[in-house]
Amino acid sequence: MKPNIPKQFLIALCLMLAGIGCIHAEDDEKALQESTYKVLSKAQEEMNQGDNRAALVRLQKLLPDISDLNYDTAVVLQTMGYVYHALDDIDNALSAFIKSVESGALPADVNHDLHFTIAQLAVYKGDYSGGLEYLKKWFADEPLPGADAHLLAANIYLQSDDYTSAIPHLKDAIKKSEKPSRNWYEMLLFAYIQTDRLKSAAALLETMIVRYPSEKNFWLHLVSVYQQSGEERKALAVSELAHSKGLLNADEILTLARNYLYHQMPYKAGKLLSEELDSGTLEEIPETLKLLANSWLAAQEYDRAIETLNTLSMKEPDEPVHAFRMARLLVEQQQWKRAMEALKHVVNAGNFEQMGEAWLMMGMCQYELNEKKASLVSFNKALGHQQSREQARWWLQQINEELEDTDV
Repeated sequence: MKPNIPKQFLIALCLMLAGIGCIHAEDDEKALQESTYKVLSKAQEEMNQGDNRAALVRLQKLLPDISDLNYDTAVVLQTMGYVYHALDDIDNALSAFIKSVESGALPADVNHDLHFTIAQLAVYKGDYSGGLEYLKKWFADEPLPGADAHLLAANIYLQSDDYTSAIPHLKDAIKKSEKPSRNWYEMLLFAYIQTDRLKSAAALLETMIVRYPSEKNFWLHLVSVYQQSGEERKALAVSELAHSKGLLNADEILTLARNYLYHQMPYKAGKLLSEELDSGTLEEIPETLKLLANSWLAAQEYDRAIETLNTLSMKEPDEPVHAFRMARLLVEQQQWKRAMEALKHVVNAGNFEQMGEAWLMMGMCQYELNEKKASLVSFNKALGHQQSREQARWWLQQINEELEDTDV
């Protein structure tokens, strides 16, 4: 966006400098010739009426006639700069202002203001080094720079990838503004991240989420910064708070559940997933159900784990691993009949990596249900798999001895 320059105010200032003493120019270097004053007054009238081109032509005609008058030339060039700016001719506006300043004829306060104007226009044209040169001169003589000046400096440094120099200006811009823009905070955050100032970034983000509590990205950035800083517990706490405010989507909720597991909080993971599945925020898809089953298992909530694995088994009937895991839990709880039903699904699958253990558990269930002859068949099948061979052999020996004692 083109910089806003207070044209009328500065033109009025130029004319005021001429003052009543314009007729006695020979007595005062900072007074205009009467002829120059009249042309400038007429040009100002034309500008006020919106006829900037007429004003420009008038000033261009005047310029050669006053080439030997430094002060008059400087003021006319300054005024031409405003006219060019009004005509959106930024290149010529910039050139006119620079010539005016470099003449050394303008009063110090006018010169000072023009340094800032030149800096603005140079930055607008993409000349960041030139803009910075004039802005530094302005800062050197400015006792109370405002937020806009600091923001201009920060933008120059950011465009030049000098993030370290941008930081103090952004901090000052925020401090000196009653209503700092959200974008200023984001720029400062970017500078902190680029310079690896993670603690400063975290402190800033804490301020940002207080100021903008519904801005989800700020919460996620804070989580990320804490994680990068190795402050995993703080990252988790921020994620929890963001979830409590309803800011997390399904993927982010799943990430929170995984973080609970990582931090050995499986019950919280299971509770979170169950609630979000019940509410419909999470879809009841296999990947989510697997995470839920793992959470309940780690939390030793076996009944809930069994229920989840049963749902998974129905969702993926071609994946016997779910029924196998459920059978293991049922065997541990001595729920022999339910375990045997689950194992039937496993052994019927035909090709399963842990088929030996499945047949072994099947035999155990049958034995406990007093189906000893059927268990002999299952243990013999388990005997054919290396991983379950030793245990199968032991069971077969025990059952055969029992059967022999019964026959006797």
